[in-house]
Amino acid sequence: MKVGITGISGYLGTLLTKSLVRSDAVESITGIDLKEPLFQHKKLTFVRCDVRDNALGNALKGCDTIVHLTFIVQEIKDKKLTYDINLNGTKNLLASCEENKPGKLVIASSVAAYGCVDRDYTITEDSPLQGNKASYYSDTKRIVEGMLDEFERKNPNMILTRMRPSIFCGKNVNNFFADVVKFPVITYVRGNTYGLPLVYEGDVSSAFFTAIIEDHPGAFNIHTGALTIKRMSEILDKKAIGIPYRIAKVLADLNFKLGIMSFSSHWVELGRYPMNISNAKAEKDLHWRPTKTAEEAFIEMVDSLKAK
Repeated sequence: MKVGITGISGYLGTLLTKSLVRSDAVESITGIDLKEPLFQHKKLTFVRCDVRDNALGNALKGCDTIVHLTFIVQEIKDKKLTYDINLNGTKNLLASCEENKPGKLVIASSVAAYGCVDRDYTITEDSPLQGNKASYYSDTKRIVEGMLDEFERKNPNMILTRMRPSIFCGKNVNNFFADVVKFPVITYVRGNTYGLPLVYEGDVSSAFFTAIIEDHPGAFNIHTGALTIKRMSEILDKKAIGIPYRIAKVLADLNFKLGIMSFSSHWVELGRYPMNISNAKAEKDLHWRPTKTAEEAFIEMVDSLKAK
């Protein structure tokens, strides 16, 4: 198997590559990124390339399995650039797949594509992808899913696997949770007592590994469970304060603008309502099981962030 991975130097790309190079099923890996990966191996060839560049197709030529991970997750202030990379980068990647005809495409989507909305049902892979227009992450994930629908109709012979993980936790995590540990109190959107949907980083990597090594077309929720704000505050030994939604958005935008926090109201939007997510399909079809609970993953992340 010759695997091509966009976003090879990122958080998930690094974890996944370390697993893939150990597999006898993988002959070679072509890694695409703008930043050279810290991890090196004889099976790995790095190609410096922007996913929006016309050279992408040539860089991935000869790969029979493509894994698309490049995406702006950690928030930046330039939302025009964010949409350009997330959408036009994916559009270019799909065009390169149509040109090169790999046998399989595994793409990183997210439970955020379903949207954080007021709902009274458990989210499965068949639930509507509503997204949140006020969240760049949720909105671009939803739009990408629409691109994949069209791509799938035009390329019925290609295996397309959509991985939809929830919020990553673990010792290598690099997301807004760093602010949760840093500040003296935990603030959250009042009314969401359910908490945040989490998944252990190693379990996400193992699910992607299975989707690459084996053939599993379709969408899969990769999710462990929710951790309540109350339990988070107990673990951190901090007070939790519920804030009205509109005030939470204003404060987040102000703190993001001033550089005090690493996230704005775009992420507050995704904490407004509970997201009760089923991972039954991944357990059944991928034979995937979480190795850590949401609480265990959160504690590992907290311990790692405190040690930095």
